[in-house]
Formats: sequence, C-alpha cells, structure tokens
Amino acid sequence: MTITPLYPEGKIKAVTFSFDDGVRDDIRLVEILNRFGMKATFNLISSKLESKNHVHADEFPQVYAGHEIAGHAVTHPFLDRIPKACALNELLENRRTLEKVTGSIVNGFALPFGSWNSGTVELLRSAGFLYSRTTRATMQFHLPDNFLEWHPTCHHSAAEGRCSSFKKTQFVLSLFYIWGHSYEFSNENNWDLIENICGELGGQADTWYATNGEIARYISAIRRLETSADAEIIHNPTAISLWFRKASGEVFELKPGETVTLN
Repeated sequence: MTITPLYPEGKIKAVTFSFDDGVRDDIRLVEILNRFGMKATFNLISSKLESKNHVHADEFPQVYAGHEIAGHAVTHPFLDRIPKACALNELLENRRTLEKVTGSIVNGFALPFGSWNSGTVELLRSAGFLYSRTTRATMQFHLPDNFLEWHPTCHHSAAEGRCSSFKKTQFVLSLFYIWGHSYEFSNENNWDLIENICGELGGQADTWYATNGEIARYISAIRRLETSADAEIIHNPTAISLWFRKASGEVFELKPGETVTLN
C-alpha cells in the first residue's frame, strides 16, 4: 500500500522564518509574528548578548517565547576562511553560551555571511548541529536533501511575490522558508512588508507554522520510518508522532514506537 507523508495533524504545507543577529528590532518583529500565528528561528551571535543594540540574555524568555533560538557563531566570521580549529571553537562556544542562557539544547545554526564549504559541514556535524541554513535562495518550496546545507526559499525582500504561488500549491511537504534580518525593516522603513507577508500566509488550514528546528526534527523522523519489503508494515522508531495519508485518502497518525499493518 502506498502512503504519503504529511506534516503534523495531516497538513500538507509549512511556513518557517529565520532571522539573524539578535538585534533589538527582533522585539518588534516577534510581536508581528505572534499576531499572525507565525513561528521563527532567531540565530544569535553569542559575543553580542550584552551589546546595547542586541537583545540581552535576560530578555530571551520574554522576547523569544514560542520561537526558537539557534546559533550564528561567537564572532560571526567566514567559517570557511579561518583555521578549522578556530571554526570549531566558534561553533562549540556559540552552542555552550546559548545553551547555558536558555537551559535548552541549541542544535540549529545559520551560517555567517551564508559562507561554507564541505569542511564546514563536517565541523557542524562534529559540533552536534542538526541543521544549518545558508543564504542561497532556491525560489522553490522544497525540503533539503541535507539539513546541514539548508537553502531557504528566499530573503524576505522577495517573499511577498511568492505568497500567492505557495498558497496555490498542493504538493505535499511543501515548505516556504523565508530568512532575513529584522533591522532591515527599520533601515528600509518597510515594516508593512513583513505584516503583508504574514497576513498573506497566515490562517491557512492546510499549513503548519513551525520553527526551523521543528521542521528539521519532524522530517528527519519521517526519513527514519521503517517499513517491510512490501511496505505493508510500518514502524515509527522515533519519539514523535508522524502523520500519513493512505491511497484511499484516509489520514492517520503513527505514534512514537508504534507499528501498524496497513490494509
């Protein structure tokens, strides 16, 4: 029997945002995202946590509640242009600082300047990161083959023109991934842009609004699904519920550790 993987609750599409640097404009941005029911990942430079232009560590619980905190290195260097030992230290110290502040595992990352090479990917894996975002726009609504080289759909400056196409698509596991910097809205005096994007994308019954980490963990779990040779028996070896649609159109949940025989 053929089954089709779906997002949680049987949704077919997802929207996620990623914003870099942790500047104070994030405070206004989060208010807008919350108003429209959006989720975002905020990628923070750990050496800037006490800077007057950045969100301070003691403000995290209030400012970023309901969203995800991820890494963006200690000093925001070109990781592929410095010695590997220095790059690894940038990754690990960034994680350690953010995890100490948040009390949570921080295993997401945004590449400074969007710059990386194959060695960077191996360092990210060694440092325990689950995913890493580039700045290479695909202008598509695809999931990545490798979450450590996760290319977004587009920068927020190009997102408004893609909203209509995304709302019309019916491809399962479609993803609209938008990245940027909150200070750009202040610099360009166009906060209405992010409001328009959220207004266009929000409130869709077929869409999951999630952080980068939620999507990476869910799809990684989907990819770990175990099946019999004839695909009649499926087993979920992970700790999260997975959702599927049968050829008949029936949507069902496969709970953690559950094995189901399809018929």
